[in-house]
Amino acid sequence: MFNKHFNNIFFLILIIYFNYYIYKIKCDNFQNSIFSLEYQNKSGEKGRIQLHYNYEAMTFYDLNDIIYSLTNIISFTICNDEDINKSDDEKDTVLLWCTSDENNNIYYGVYLEAFPIWYNEQKRKGHSFCMQIDGVGWIRNVVDKICVDDKPCPDLIMLGSTQFINRYENGDIISLNNYFRRRRRKYGNNIVEKIRKYYYYDYLYDNNWMGIPLILDSRCFSFNIRTFDNCIQQGFDLHYPPWTWEKVFEYAETITKCTKKPGFNLFNVNLEDIKFFVTLCQALNIPFLIEDTELGIKKCGFREKESINKLSIFKKLLENHYIKEWIKLDSINQWKNQTQQQSNNNYQFEIDYISDYNFNGLTYNMLPFMFLGDQVFIILSINYAFYMKCILMHIYLFISGFLKGLSITKQSKFIEQIYDYLDILIDETNPFIAHFNTIITPYENIQGSICNNSNINRKSKKDKCKLIIKEEGVFPYYYSYDGKLDIVYMQHIMSNNENKITISNNSYINGNKTNYDSLFGLTKFTCDSQANYEKNTITYYNSYELEFPISHNETLILKSMNDYYKNYKQYDGTCSIFENDLNLAKPIQFPFSTFSQLSKLEQSSVITRFFTRLYYHIYKPNQESFEDIVLELCDSIDEILVPDCNEIHNIKFEFSKCNEKDQKMKITYKNCNIIDNELPKDISCDYIPLRNVKGYITFLIISIALFLEFIFLIILIKFRNNRYIKIASFNFLLSLIITSSILDFSIYFWIGVKNKYKCILRVCFMIIGVTTFIFCFSIKSKLLNNIYYNNSLIKSNNVSRIEIIFNSLLTIQIILLAIWSYTNDGMGKKIKAIKSDNFYEYQECSIGNKKFLIIMFCIDAVVLFLSIVSAFQGRNIPTEFNISKKVFIVSLINSAILIICYTNITVDLEMNLQYIFGLIAILIASMIVNISFFGSIILKLFNIERNSISAIKVVNRISNQSNQYTMENKN
Repeated sequence: MFNKHFNNIFFLILIIYFNYYIYKIKCDNFQNSIFSLEYQNKSGEKGRIQLHYNYEAMTFYDLNDIIYSLTNIISFTICNDEDINKSDDEKDTVLLWCTSDENNNIYYGVYLEAFPIWYNEQKRKGHSFCMQIDGVGWIRNVVDKICVDDKPCPDLIMLGSTQFINRYENGDIISLNNYFRRRRRKYGNNIVEKIRKYYYYDYLYDNNWMGIPLILDSRCFSFNIRTFDNCIQQGFDLHYPPWTWEKVFEYAETITKCTKKPGFNLFNVNLEDIKFFVTLCQALNIPFLIEDTELGIKKCGFREKESINKLSIFKKLLENHYIKEWIKLDSINQWKNQTQQQSNNNYQFEIDYISDYNFNGLTYNMLPFMFLGDQVFIILSINYAFYMKCILMHIYLFISGFLKGLSITKQSKFIEQIYDYLDILIDETNPFIAHFNTIITPYENIQGSICNNSNINRKSKKDKCKLIIKEEGVFPYYYSYDGKLDIVYMQHIMSNNENKITISNNSYINGNKTNYDSLFGLTKFTCDSQANYEKNTITYYNSYELEFPISHNETLILKSMNDYYKNYKQYDGTCSIFENDLNLAKPIQFPFSTFSQLSKLEQSSVITRFFTRLYYHIYKPNQESFEDIVLELCDSIDEILVPDCNEIHNIKFEFSKCNEKDQKMKITYKNCNIIDNELPKDISCDYIPLRNVKGYITFLIISIALFLEFIFLIILIKFRNNRYIKIASFNFLLSLIITSSILDFSIYFWIGVKNKYKCILRVCFMIIGVTTFIFCFSIKSKLLNNIYYNNSLIKSNNVSRIEIIFNSLLTIQIILLAIWSYTNDGMGKKIKAIKSDNFYEYQECSIGNKKFLIIMFCIDAVVLFLSIVSAFQGRNIPTEFNISKKVFIVSLINSAILIICYTNITVDLEMNLQYIFGLIAILIASMIVNISFFGSIILKLFNIERNSISAIKVVNRISNQSNQYTMENKN
């Protein structure tokens, strides 16, 4: 009994909980179906609209009508109605940058339609979100700085396939590899496998996914069949496809003459001229871009004469105005008035946005707008669908793909939540990818909105109404009024680019004209979201049924006797054509995927300027040919395509000839542009120029030194028998002049352009000079000590023995130097860094066999050391015999000279200034030494020196007795 009551109670509780759960879901769905949409226009004015969401159709009621009724909108913010007035602390807002702008509200709607599903999902997780969608256009989305200082910080950015790499390399967006792995674990399938070929790598860079594909924006070529028929009836020689490009431009001329209007049209939005030009190049088998494998950069691909000849077919099209203007005249005039119009690649021409999508003759257009007017010939009737096939196949693929997708920024705080939003957008069971695309999508398993029949039920009442009355003509409808069933004939017409419906005269044949006029009148009605008698609008009611107002408070239901779903299926043939031909079409940057400079090329005006120069004859006909204008275009493209040096690693550069005035060589970066001075613009010359201040100073000092030595030599020879010369030693002074002259003359070979012989001679002269210079004073120092202390003077050949030793060492030096010179190439290649990972080769004097040089300098060092020791030993010599102390000081100076010589010869100094300081120091030291020895002698020779007393002390080493004699020198 107890168990029975317990079971009853349990089931009762279960039923109550189940009903509560169902009630809660209904309440939640009811609450979450009401959303508030705030908007802001370019002038800063704001407004708010309440929207109701249809979860079955996954769309807001009349959303498109609301969006397109607003003008100059730059931002939408959508929140659940209960969150709209909450503070920022109570809710979070995701900021999305899309490419709409104040002139174009496209794309806003799809992002808004996906929001409620994502909102509910996040709400169940305990998180409330709003979403702000800013329209920043196709330039700001890639060039504006984000998340720094006071700049806005979007969480999501819509980018084109040529723009992803810019944001990625700037560190603005994250790799989405984690998202793809997460999605595969969550759903068990790999969405990557569904992305169409050619476009796979547009989102992939260095094995990192930069964005999620959303939109396949394609272009195709079409013609107005009515224009053709009318012109053919007038006797003009026009024929349906297949055509060649030559025939296309010929027909543009014919249609212009027939209709008195331009026969060719471009879609009047930004970047369309460059897209058309690239498509034309591809169709004519002209490479738009080529790759310079040596420099690793892209370049203009149509410089060859053959390519220029192919492009000349559309010169006449532009010059004779067979193509409709697409740029505002004021913008053209402003550009023409610029002083440097030829070199201004960044001037932004203002596009003359068209107000309707009907065209005269031929057009290069977007797919979505090929369905907006009945004048577009091909895809409005399945009977003409094969013409599009012929055009595509015989004019070499007029379709070119341009992908767009979403990227997540690095500074976003809601990455995991945005992953959920992306899942909703690209889920094939949801309509959003189809809503983004008209016919074809980036995914093989998802069709566009026109080709996806499942999207019919998701269309707004206004769009469904348009489908019913889209086909022009007279069609029967039946209706029920006052209990009677009757038939009325309604005429579908196109007026002012709108589909309209009105009563047809056919209705009066069998019916009562008065009754029909009282019900339907003679007014033309248009489709809208609701039937309104005052506004003359009708709306969709049910499958191929229209709600028709007959008074302010009464409507009729008109049921078409033609199933409009059959009309909708007329697109099936066209869809299959596009599906097949898409497999052959290529993106404009193919085969250069993830190529960042293409985005810069798109943002520039070079193609527009090229077209404009031809269209408005802005060139000198007698001086500039079409080839010159094309080559100028190529030069501009090459300039834009050169990347910034901080974007590449393998930088190529070359140096100009040395400018001897400033001792600089300009650096030409062959495959990149330097910005922000991150790389040097010039480097110092690798030699000391003669025609430079430094060279002049060095050469002047050399000349002064050699001139002084020449003067000293003349005096020495002239007064060689003078007692002062003999006291100082004629041989020593002569050796001093010769050795210092050799040393000074060696400096000359360090100035000017380097070559093999100068490199060898400068080392030879410097080593011989410094060696003999040191030996000269070493011998002098040794002899002075021996004379003063009477050492080793007993044997007559002691002096000769000292000279023999030093001469032998000098001979060894010369032999080593000869061997070194013979084995040395004189010049050798060296490598220097211009950037941490970029180096360049340059010619520098080779040091040859460094071991020989070390041996020679070691010999000099040893001799110099003995000279210093010997001179130091003479420190006790009386002041009257001061020459020993002078030799000691000179020996110390020689130490510095030897070190400088060794450094200049064997060490690769970074700056020529260091060489100059060393060389000038050698020259000055040499002059000081010469002046110190010759100066006092010259003063005595010319009786300039004051009176002095000299003393000679004679010491007997045997008896150790000494006698001192004094002598007064008078002037």
